[in-house]
Amino acid sequence: MQFSDIKLIAFDFDGTIAKTTKYAKTFFEKYVGQEIDAKKYFGPPTKVVIANLIKDYKLKISLEDFYKSWNKNYISFVSKKKIITKSTINAIKKLKRDGYILVIITSSSRKKLNILLSKEIEKNLDLIVGSEDYKKGKPNPESLLKLMKKYKIKKSECVYIGDNIVDIYFAKNAGIRGIGKIDFLYGKAELEKAGATATIKTIKDLLKLL
Repeated sequence: MQFSDIKLIAFDFDGTIAKTTKYAKTFFEKYVGQEIDAKKYFGPPTKVVIANLIKDYKLKISLEDFYKSWNKNYISFVSKKKIITKSTINAIKKLKRDGYILVIITSSSRKKLNILLSKEIEKNLDLIVGSEDYKKGKPNPESLLKLMKKYKIKKSECVYIGDNIVDIYFAKNAGIRGIGKIDFLYGKAELEKAGATATIKTIKDLLKLL
C-alpha cells in the first residue's frame, strides 16, 4: 500500500479538520469591501494574509488592528457554527486507537484552535503547532522538519493532509507525501497537479488509505 509505512499524520486545520474556509473568505471580504480571490491569499499564516490584503487593497488600517479585530469577530462568529463533523471526530479517534502520532500544523494561532477545536479531537492529538511556534510559514517546511526530528520519524513515515495547494507544496518541500483534502477552494485535479500523492473528500476517507 502507498501509505502502509506511515507512523505520523499531520493535519492542516482550516478547510481540512474544520469547515471554515468559506466563512474566512466572507469575513475578509467584509474588511476589504469587495470579493477577494481566496486562492491568491489563503495558505500562509493569517498575519501574512492580512498584510497582503492591506497592501493590495490599500486599506487604511494597521496590521495589528486588523489582526485583533479579525480574531475577535471571526472567532466569535465561527465558534457558533458546526465546523467539525462527527465523522471527522470519529476518524481521528480511530487513527489514535490504531497507534498513529497525530498532529495539527496550522497557519492559524493556537489561541484560535483552543476555542474552535473540538475537545474530542484535541484529547486525541499528540501536538498542536500554531503560527506562534515557527518563524517561517507554509510552504517553508521548517515546522514539519522540526516535528519529524522531535518524534524521530523518517520522512517516509510522515504524511501531511491539507486542503490548499500550499499544503501540498509544504509537504513536498519537507520531502514527505501530501494528501489533498478536497474542499471549497481546490478540487481533485488541482491538488493532484500540485503534487498530492492522493486526495480525499473527508477525513473518514483517510482510513481507507492507511
